Amino acid sequence: MWIGLLGSLRVSVDGTAVPVPAAKQRALLAVLAVRAGELVPTDELAETIWDGMPPDKAADTVRNYVKRLRFRLGSAGCEIVTCRPRYRLEVAEDELDRRLFTRLCREGAAAVRAGDREVAFGRPAGCWPGGLASGGSRPSRQP
Repeated sequence: MWIGLLGSLRVSVDGTAVPVPAAKQRALLAVLAVRAGELVPTDELAETIWDGMPPDKAADTVRNYVKRLRFRLGSAGCEIVTCRPRYRLEVAEDELDRRLFTRLCREGAAAVRAGDREVAFGRPAGCWPGGLASGGSRPSRQP
């Protein structure tokens, strides 16, 4: 599975796009992905999803959105853990472009110090849609 947050939200499995057409479900996924591995309170999710103006019974609606998102992403190996009243997205570091980008930047800084400019500047750019390192697709997992 791959979740792309840099640029537009994208989800893919083995290179095949997994559409998340509902805007509020995309917002939910984006918040959970930004905070991947952390428990995010339902009220914080609701505040973000509804841009600071959640409706009455927002917690029930968030629960339904999570259920639908789990169904949509089930084949992707994406796990949304419930610890009421909080949710956590579990993904590996190399399945989330934001985390991979951060790691590659750290490695790039080390490459700059070592004088390897090609590694330093090419690999992190591949995380961005249309990036240089991989012609716009997901960068390799190789260190």
